[in-house]
Amino acid sequence: MDPRFSSHNLFRESETDFVQNDPQLRELRRLSLVYKSPLLEKIATTAPGIYTLTGGRQVGKTTFIKQFIHTLIKNRVAPEQILFISCELISDYRDLLAVVETELGSLESDKTKYIFIDEITYVAQWHRTLKHLADTGELENTFVMISGSDSTIIKDVVKQLPGRRGRSPIIDYQYYPLTFKRYVALRDKLPNVWIDDISTCSFVTLHDLLDQKKTEKLFEEFISYRKTGGYLTAVNELERDGVIDYSTFRTYFDWIRGDFLKRNKSETYLREIIHAIIRRYGSQITWNNLAADLSIDHPATVADYIQILGSMDVVIILPALREDTFTAAPKKAKKVYFSDPFIHYALVAWISGSMDPYNEVVLPAMKNPDVASHVVEAIAVNHFHRITPTFYIKGKGEIDVATIIDKNIQPVEIKWRSQIRKSDLKEMKRFPQGIIASKSKYVTTIANRRNLPLPVLLLRVHKMCKVEAD
Repeated sequence: MDPRFSSHNLFRESETDFVQNDPQLRELRRLSLVYKSPLLEKIATTAPGIYTLTGGRQVGKTTFIKQFIHTLIKNRVAPEQILFISCELISDYRDLLAVVETELGSLESDKTKYIFIDEITYVAQWHRTLKHLADTGELENTFVMISGSDSTIIKDVVKQLPGRRGRSPIIDYQYYPLTFKRYVALRDKLPNVWIDDISTCSFVTLHDLLDQKKTEKLFEEFISYRKTGGYLTAVNELERDGVIDYSTFRTYFDWIRGDFLKRNKSETYLREIIHAIIRRYGSQITWNNLAADLSIDHPATVADYIQILGSMDVVIILPALREDTFTAAPKKAKKVYFSDPFIHYALVAWISGSMDPYNEVVLPAMKNPDVASHVVEAIAVNHFHRITPTFYIKGKGEIDVATIIDKNIQPVEIKWRSQIRKSDLKEMKRFPQGIIASKSKYVTTIANRRNLPLPVLLLRVHKMCKVEAD
């Protein structure tokens, strides 16, 4: 084996060596909260093809792949049939091709082979390697998974591989930070049965299930989730130490800066744009009015930078809903949210120059009603956005979240304040099926609309959208 990759292929030596000494699995053993994604059981490992795994940096993709390899071995796949390649060590697509061809020759040819190519977007023109291997038949009977942090690039490039992806009905996977439900399950401080019942029951039953002590504990879990988001390093540090280390925040904002610099983009422009997003957080924006406040001359440049942030899973670009077509309204302003509370805090720390982000950024954000309201709104938007096209509604008033379910608009208004006035819900009057999510500890009604505890709403997103739970 190429010595560049030996530390990532310790399973070739022994399963014990792999579990004890692999860089990612060794780190897992140090954590008190170890997450196993449901994707480990969902990916069709017996179907050869070219699969993609995308998601933001530091979200856990490489660790997931190592867990996946361990699952294969436990399911009696011979280690000699598996190969892991880290593209951080690959110079160009020719080098990648040479490595894969050489290593393919060492894998058992009469059984399904498994090749994992991590962070493939480091390699320019990487698709040429896959196209050549597929066209020459070298990937026959081979399961290939490529991972990367730029979902747009990967999705665009794999379109150049028509007919070469395989027959599995699902070949593209997105790896996200933890949802609130996964976070609660990982911490295991509430009965799983109760959480599952809350997630799946009818609205009529829901009222009876909200036991006061458990519901108050659920709100406590949500307070913790707002501090760390779904990023496992932050989750484990807060669990272990009661704070999140500066180096963890720096890791996240450094990869965002680094990826922009690799694209030959301006760090100055990036700072300005992120600062502008923070300043107008939760507000409607256009690229024109954003550019007017910056040193950047062209709105197209602003759009380009924000769209790159979107492709990296740093932000969500939320369009207004065109209600007659159930599509995005292209001429209306958009909203831009950070895709996770921890990303939000990390970038605020970078812009502000804070050397103690947990105490100087996170805790003040929890106490500031305006910032807290925006962070909570972003959490709700993100939970819907992951599983279904999501919009906001702009009419005489505004509604924070709108999805399309059974050809009907499902609006959700997020109210994270102590008092909710009927005048705040004037746009909701058009939608009898509208739902309000708030600080309420019980299911109530406001202006004849259901009002749910916001943590309960987050548990029920899949139920509401009528999609299979993750």
